[in-house]
Formats: sequence, structure tokens, C-alpha cells
Amino acid sequence: MSTLIEDHITETSVREGEQTHREAGTPPKRTLIIPDVHHKHKIAQSIIDHVQADHIIHLGDHQDNFGDTVGHAVNTARWTRDRLDAGDTILLGNHDLPYWFWNDKHDWGCGWTPDKHRAIQSIITRERRCEFKLWVECEGWVLSHAGFTSMYADLIPHHDIFMEETLWYGSTHQLIYHVGARRGGRGSGGGVLWLDWLDLMLSNPPLKQIVGHTPHANFQTYRGLINHDYSQAWNLDTHLHHYGILEGGELTVHEVER
Repeated sequence: MSTLIEDHITETSVREGEQTHREAGTPPKRTLIIPDVHHKHKIAQSIIDHVQADHIIHLGDHQDNFGDTVGHAVNTARWTRDRLDAGDTILLGNHDLPYWFWNDKHDWGCGWTPDKHRAIQSIITRERRCEFKLWVECEGWVLSHAGFTSMYADLIPHHDIFMEETLWYGSTHQLIYHVGARRGGRGSGGGVLWLDWLDLMLSNPPLKQIVGHTPHANFQTYRGLINHDYSQAWNLDTHLHHYGILEGGELTVHEVER
């Protein structure tokens, strides 16, 4: 089983452009960021056990992997439910959404199968699904599965509306379903669940973003040419070889030794 080796850490950090103000003597909140899991929940749990965090945010894609089975889906769903019980914030990824919100009569791709769909929904009930989020704002950063381009950035303050419409009414808004050409769709860019990292770099709005979705061997960073403190993005999807910590507005990225 993969283990987390203490003190074997690679760190990269970025400080907010403006000074963080907090009450004297009050330590900053420490938020652990878990990128795409894809059934590797034992590794994710070892990170959680290792890091002393005040809160945990998951960037989505707990489900699906090549050659997975209903058993994998069940074990991951149970772990996801346990993390909800622990108070974690869990964002939806493109590999999660089909299992969470729709019936099993349509092939959604992305590794979806009707058998996994039924098994997952027996564990994460409709009442629990409203606890998930599409994106979240934390310490001046916007965290989502795939990220926001300038096309959709104005919609960030309206999360609850999009979540309600997606959960209860099956919203088909482009923010959720826009798949760009790099991901097998049409046109450029993509929505918050499907945006490819390269398209995010090509159209990153004046935001500080933390995303997953597009895997690389090492974590990726991008800073805009103008006012880069407020136009930057970090991609933490490295097949769970890295995780992030937000503390006092500063992001540090840590390597997991396998």
C-alpha cells in the first residue's frame, strides 16, 4: 500500500498580492486540498491523516478509472460519504456528476456504467448529494475541478443557483456542459467541469484559481503577464502525487512519496 513519507516534501508557494489581515494572535486557517482521486482513496486518506488541517477541500473526480469495477465504485462512494460526514467540502468533477444527478438510462461516457451508477446512488442518497459543490471560494482563491475562463467568470458569485438547477432540474447550462475541442467537444475553452488546462492558460481571467482535471507528471502553474498576483492558476492533478495547503492566503504544494 502506498505510504506518505513524513518530511519528504517539495514545496512551492505564492503569497497574496495584498497583505492578509487577521486578528492578532489568531493562527490562519489551514485548508488541505485533495486533487483528483479516481479510486485512490487510500492514498488520499493517508494524506488527510498526515496533515493537520482545519478544513479539507476535494477538487472532484473521486470516481472512475481505467478497468475499474462496481466494487471500486462502491468502496470509493463509501469513502466519499465518510468524508462528507467529516465535514469536508467535496467539489464535483466531470467523472462524478453523471453518478450524482441522473438516471441510469443514458451512457454519459467518462467511464460511466449503469451498474456503477446504481451502486453509487444506493450509498450517496439524493439527500446527501445536495452537500456537494461545483466550486468554492477560499482565502481569495477560486477552487473548482477544471477552472473558469473569462467567458464564465462573471457567474462565480451565483454558485447556489447553478447547484440547485443542476441538482433538482437537470440544468444543461454551458457552464456545466461546455466541452471544448481539446476534450472531444467543439470550439474553444470549456465549462467548469471540462476546461482543459491549456485552454485555461489561454483565457485565464483576473482570478487566482486552483484546479485539477488535466493530469501532468508534476503540478502546473500559470501567471498572467499583467498583474500576475491576481491572474494565476495552479493545476494539482498529478495522479495524487501532490496535494495543496492554503494557509493565510498562501498556497503550498507538497509531494507524496509512494
